[in-house]
Amino acid sequence: QAATIQRHASNLEQRTRELEAVATRDALTGIANRGHLDVLLEEYVRAGLANGTTLSIIVVTSTSSTR
Repeated sequence: QAATIQRHASNLEQRTRELEAVATRDALTGIANRGHLDVLLEEYVRAGLANGTTLSIIVVTSTSSTR
């Protein structure tokens, strides 16, 4: 029974990593999306607050449409 639980836990961890990857990457391009930016921004803000450092952000967006 312990082996079964361990196998299920391992499977759940793998599926969670896969879901996180899908949730933070554009399906077509594979480029990080807004969800990924939100996670990174939160991490950097926390680190800056803990270390007493400042954080600067430059966001560049590009949209291309074909007519």
